Amino acid sequence: MTPGSQFTQVKASDVIHHGAVCEGGVGCTGNRDLLDDFGVATSPTTGKAAIIYTSDQFVGSAAEPATRRSTGAFCTTSDSTPCSHTDIAIQTGGSTTNQKPHHFEVSGEDFEELDVSNDGGHSPHGEIDITNTGTVAIDKFDVGIGGLPWTLAWSSTAPLQPGQSIQGTSSTVPLGLVLIVGNIYPVTITATLADGTTETQTTNVIYSLGAGLGL
Repeated sequence: MTPGSQFTQVKASDVIHHGAVCEGGVGCTGNRDLLDDFGVATSPTTGKAAIIYTSDQFVGSAAEPATRRSTGAFCTTSDSTPCSHTDIAIQTGGSTTNQKPHHFEVSGEDFEELDVSNDGGHSPHGEIDITNTGTVAIDKFDVGIGGLPWTLAWSSTAPLQPGQSIQGTSSTVPLGLVLIVGNIYPVTITATLADGTTETQTTNVIYSLGAGLGL
């Protein structure tokens, strides 16, 4: 959890019981209408909460009719055992448990040396794959490597809409960047969103030999 995170409480239901509830389990002699039946779960697809709880309030609606219980009693008076029933409250808005904390995600990166002729030259290949995981379009990406601006050719034009992915490639590196196979280089990516805000993320890439190449 991020330090300083803010939380908002939202009322999920109306009154579910008035007065005391016995907490003595099977030894209860008082009101035990709520039956310890409560719980919260989240949807694996939407990330929204579902709250399951009991209520002993008389409603008498089509969704919550005053039906006869196995004891033969009808629900006629709130806060009575015959009115005990299960309710479900479903979250319809707000943040969710599977909400992405960033506006974009670096889904893959590659930084390779394609020339192993040992003549002192370099033939670098760089690739970065990015997905818009937010709710706002992204107008552009500015990329740096080793603290220097890095020009990439992008697979599509801006803006990058939510859910879409883009790939940036380059066969050159900034002047002054010393390339050594096995070195780790920090890559900084700054996204400019359609609303004018920006977000910067930093990842690391290892300069490795290209596939199938060896010394």
